[in-house]
Amino acid sequence: MMLERTRCLCVLVGLVTAGSVTSIGAAGDAAARDETAKPRPNVLLLMTDQQTLRAMSAAGNPYLHTPHMDSLAAAGVRFTISYCASPVCAPSRSSILTGRMPHETGVNFNGDVPDPSLPNLGEIFRAAGYETAWAGKWHLPASYPRAPQQTVPGFEYLSLPKDVGLALGEQTDGIVADRAIAFLRRKHDRPWLLGVSLHNPHDICWWARLKPVRPRNPHLFPPLPDNFDIAPDEPGFLADCRKPKTYGVEQQYTDAWDETQWRAYLYAYHRLTEQVDRVIGRILRVLRARKLDDNTLIV
Repeated sequence: MMLERTRCLCVLVGLVTAGSVTSIGAAGDAAARDETAKPRPNVLLLMTDQQTLRAMSAAGNPYLHTPHMDSLAAAGVRFTISYCASPVCAPSRSSILTGRMPHETGVNFNGDVPDPSLPNLGEIFRAAGYETAWAGKWHLPASYPRAPQQTVPGFEYLSLPKDVGLALGEQTDGIVADRAIAFLRRKHDRPWLLGVSLHNPHDICWWARLKPVRPRNPHLFPPLPDNFDIAPDEPGFLADCRKPKTYGVEQQYTDAWDETQWRAYLYAYHRLTEQVDRVIGRILRVLRARKLDDNTLIV
């Protein structure tokens, strides 16, 4: 679900503070309030990495099938316009977790450390009496912190085994789901906030590094988007950005790609998105089996 970052944080913080705010002006007797009081909701924050707005069948994309994301979209609210605080991974994450822009968090590029004076989502929820945990990619600054030397402020970090590779989502996402599921199966005496940060479809970044081969079954590949080529009236620097000298070794690999290879790339991206959808499905099944879904807000 694509959410504007600051608004999302305000909504979540409002959930944990609403009880104290409404009690200030409450006029009824204590018994009446107890009868109408409802337990505060759990919050499950699901994150994927480098998933575009249209990379979901609920968004009308016929070239992939994401039933578990679709089920969330059908039962909730899906935004068709969203704004990302930064195109770079760590700055964007710092904004998601604090509701502040990167120039405020101090995270302007990967490797920067957030300003510790700014409370993050976990610290805010924990102060409100929630149990808070985080599973998966963090990247502020370590992608996958190794406990106990590295920690995640405001959260219990559900760390990965030390012998697990950390480069690809296919190595980590299933184990991240295992950690999240183990948390859901615990006995909880308080409401909880669980962040589950999955890696894929980020693995597409490695696609260009693979040994070039002629793709098979090109009739299965989706067409390129209408804006794939730079419009002739756009500034010249946009075309320069595609030159191999500009950014990273990947552009050297892709400089000679033809349309079929780019369509194969898009096909692979859709398969990685379906892969992470299946991981999300595992988590949702346990949430429902534990009868936690009726009192859990899923973002």
